[in-house]
Amino acid sequence: MATRIPPTLALALAARAMGLNAIIVLEMEEELDIVIEQSSKLSVEPVIGVRAKLLTKIQGHFGSTGGKHGKFGLLAEKIYEVAKKLKALNKLHWLKLLHFHVGSMIPTTDNVFDAASEASDIYCTLVKECGAEMMTTLDCGGGLGVDYDGTRSCTPMSVAYGLEEYASKVVQAVQNRCDYHGVPHPVLCTESGRAMASHHSMIILEALSATPEPKDDDDEATTEQLHGRIRDLSSKLMPFKAETAAQMCMPSHAVHVKKHGIEMYKMGKKLSKRVITDAHTTYNYHMNLSVFSLMPDYWGIEQLFPMIPVSRLNEKPTHQATLVDITCDSDGKVKNFIREADTLSLHPLDPKLGSYYVAVLLSGAYQEVLSSKHNLFGGPSLVRVVGTDHGGTFSVETTLLGPTTEELIGTMRYDVKHDISSVIEEWARDKKVWEMVENHVENGLHTMPYLLDYRPPPTV
Repeated sequence: MATRIPPTLALALAARAMGLNAIIVLEMEEELDIVIEQSSKLSVEPVIGVRAKLLTKIQGHFGSTGGKHGKFGLLAEKIYEVAKKLKALNKLHWLKLLHFHVGSMIPTTDNVFDAASEASDIYCTLVKECGAEMMTTLDCGGGLGVDYDGTRSCTPMSVAYGLEEYASKVVQAVQNRCDYHGVPHPVLCTESGRAMASHHSMIILEALSATPEPKDDDDEATTEQLHGRIRDLSSKLMPFKAETAAQMCMPSHAVHVKKHGIEMYKMGKKLSKRVITDAHTTYNYHMNLSVFSLMPDYWGIEQLFPMIPVSRLNEKPTHQATLVDITCDSDGKVKNFIREADTLSLHPLDPKLGSYYVAVLLSGAYQEVLSSKHNLFGGPSLVRVVGTDHGGTFSVETTLLGPTTEELIGTMRYDVKHDISSVIEEWARDKKVWEMVENHVENGLHTMPYLLDYRPPPTV
């Protein structure tokens, strides 16, 4: 456990007194003094770990919290100072673990190998040069990536390895460095939360309606016309011949080239969209969804999730769709999909065939639990499904409704009865309509804010 405050440290020490293997991982050098103080007060000896701030960095969105200027941990020299301080106090036997974490979604096994090698060198220095011979464990943190788009590549939505390759690189790096330094091999552990949690659940979205996307004026251009515009743009970019050294660095020409390139890129995107829309009309599928509440990573860090229809699987989907949520948010739309797709293939809605559902896969890490109850939509209902050994069948173990409107308002520290229900009732009684609206008010507060029992119209 990583911690900074005395009450939490006291709780960790109490856990050790109960026989639990609670390990206090130091994030900052000054935390050691708090550990010593609380240990003395409770007369309980702790087990300590230290988080290393490695110089190894990874590429991509999650690499910004790593490296020398990273958010967490201590640089190697500071770790050695912690060990020296413990040795001076005759408490070096407390130190048993070294922890590191270079970031989520580590893109390649080269990054894995480099990080594990660097951490192993620090571990070996603690054992051999600092005298921390009670060290037993190297915690490799998280970072084991998830192949969201199925390409097994170094794209932002994938990683170029699997579990076996990851484990092999960690073990190989640690073994090589420990053998080189003559240090016994440590126990290895990881905290790969994303990789463990992503596959455990999916979000099921219900389609409410589907409407054709209106075409922009530019979309009226044919494929041939767009090709012509791109050729025209290409011919207008004349090579720049510098006659002097000063002219070679002229910013005006660089700005012109940049602007020209952006225009050609935009025209290429329009051409790509035109090719798709020549064959298909794009439909906006209105879903029983709040993007902010159920898929916050899509909005916040442009994380893409694999999505598939889970209704009418015996039919080929014929509509190209984007997904629109039911909130008032301008960003409440899913219009980018894995493998650089602008649309998702879905079926036309037909109420005669029942409700229509779309699954957001690999969503078990961070999504609904990360949201901040934006628009008071809250989390979804939960269904726990367990597979059986009988020919691929399954059973539904539990179903739990999501939070009601009343519960969500309560989390904002309103007294629902005093601040809302009683005010509505007083107003309605004054207007002599309470008998008419009472059931609607009760149902509105005691059901989920998402739409229930909705029958979508057929797609036209």
